[in-house]
Amino acid sequence: MDDVNDRIPVGYRVMGWPRNLRNWIVWNAGFCRRLGRYEPVFVYQMGKVASRSIHEPLDEIYPGAVVHGHRFDPEYPQGEVVELYKRWERGKLKLPLHIISLARNPIDRNVSAFFQNFEHYTGQKPREWRGSMRDLLDCFLEVFPHHIPLIWFDHSLKQNFGVDVYARPLKKEGWSVHETKDVRALVMRVEIPDEEKTRAVRSFLELDEFSVARNNKSGKKDYGSLYAKFKKEVKLPRDYVLRMLDSKYFRHFYDSKEAARTLQRWC
Repeated sequence: MDDVNDRIPVGYRVMGWPRNLRNWIVWNAGFCRRLGRYEPVFVYQMGKVASRSIHEPLDEIYPGAVVHGHRFDPEYPQGEVVELYKRWERGKLKLPLHIISLARNPIDRNVSAFFQNFEHYTGQKPREWRGSMRDLLDCFLEVFPHHIPLIWFDHSLKQNFGVDVYARPLKKEGWSVHETKDVRALVMRVEIPDEEKTRAVRSFLELDEFSVARNNKSGKKDYGSLYAKFKKEVKLPRDYVLRMLDSKYFRHFYDSKEAARTLQRWC
């Protein structure tokens, strides 16, 4: 039994061997079979860019494996990502690997990620917060890693897959496709209409039935009311906003109108 359990992905090694074996059989016959037979899709992006609205409906209709992750390494705590990584490294994937990634206004994304991980950054649960909005702003500015969206595409997509999203401008519709020998990557702005995202994914994967599904609303979470109040009342330092607007990331994905809107919105 130990020999079998050793072959079960780490994420399934819980609650004893019999249950693990059943999970492993299902995982091996389902996900691994799809991963081996068809060109896989990797919905790969930074956090808080509404990626599940792409991943979940795509997973229901695409015949191959659809993997969702924020990192691509063998230590990632998700069996599907680890299996994809291992097969990619060993050259045992049916190619090309299709990657779908999303970009979001970096300030909006950072504020959303801060509240998603509220307890990690503040040491308190959202409903327990008794500080002022100024206190919360100071915490956001001092402890949150604001650079993540600015470097993500170079650090993650280019470094791991050789895809340079900055080498080709976005189409006027707000998305672009990048191809290498082994990879095809669709990159989209979160802010474009869901109908346009749907058209982009259908075209990219040659699908007829896919539709974006919104299902991860921040307003429904335990930090929803505090998050809404922060966005309504807080103004960010002008130098912080200008630093984001002047980044290579922002200038590639957004135009001067979005820059003006962002400046007015947050300052």
